[in-house]
Amino acid sequence: MSNQAFPSAVRAATLVGDDNKKISGNHGCIAMLNVSAVPGVDTVTLIIEGKDPVSGTYYTVLSAAARVATGMDVLRVLPGIAVTANQSASDSLPDTYRARVVHSAGTNFTYSLSITELQ
Repeated sequence: MSNQAFPSAVRAATLVGDDNKKISGNHGCIAMLNVSAVPGVDTVTLIIEGKDPVSGTYYTVLSAAARVATGMDVLRVLPGIAVTANQSASDSLPDTYRARVVHSAGTNFTYSLSITELQ
């Protein structure tokens, strides 16, 4: 079940997804950023963030490496999986989370983004 999806579109500014409430019984997620056009030397970075329920402050759960070329970044957050820098975290998905795609500059990238929760 996909919890959040942004279809392929040209974007020139950081994309901030809405808060997602984790579905009961789910413990992780897969987030997929598919970049199909880049403007040159600028980058985009996919980040999964959790939200502190008391302060409302967001914190980084997992961040991909900055992407300067076309291709796909897949981030996995799930307890018990192997940890790989910028790709996977052995952690429980926070009760409230979101995805951000941070642009290094105001140039046009074309990409899609989806997040799917896992049990």
